[in-house]
Amino acid sequence: MPTRLHRVLLGAMTLPAVQDIIFAQVHVNPPAVNTLRLHLSSPGHWRTGQIYGRIANDTLTITHAAIGGYPVWRPLALTGTGAYQLGFLDALRAEGHTDIDWVGHWMLRPDNQRPTLAESAAWLRYGERRGLMDAQQVLLSAGLEDHHLSVDAYHLIDDRMELLPTSLG
Repeated sequence: MPTRLHRVLLGAMTLPAVQDIIFAQVHVNPPAVNTLRLHLSSPGHWRTGQIYGRIANDTLTITHAAIGGYPVWRPLALTGTGAYQLGFLDALRAEGHTDIDWVGHWMLRPDNQRPTLAESAAWLRYGERRGLMDAQQVLLSAGLEDHHLSVDAYHLIDDRMELLPTSLG
């Protein structure tokens, strides 16, 4: 069955008109945390990518994070390179993670500091204008706070930016 990512990038199918899956909190699993920490080692520019995971009960669990594509491909901010994203998700699903789908995006500031609320709002609205953000897609706004990785998760509910309780594991 095609995932949300397949539907959005390939345009072959439309998304269901109504998606009633609501979550109240976000948990970021170690593989995704490790990816974010890895990208802290390349400061000097905004870094963005996609996040993948699943929703169960009232929790969005982010299992994996990826870049948008190789820098030489000049992937667009948040959007990334479609072929790279599809390949990444297809590989996860081939490894048995059949319940995983694209669930949003992550971003890091050029100086690795924790993004401000205004910066996070700007990225969230940028994603919304590009059709990449809604109630089912989150933005992980990540950076360093007191020399430790800090992550805030935001999504849009009724056109309002909402901060979700977020834990790292």
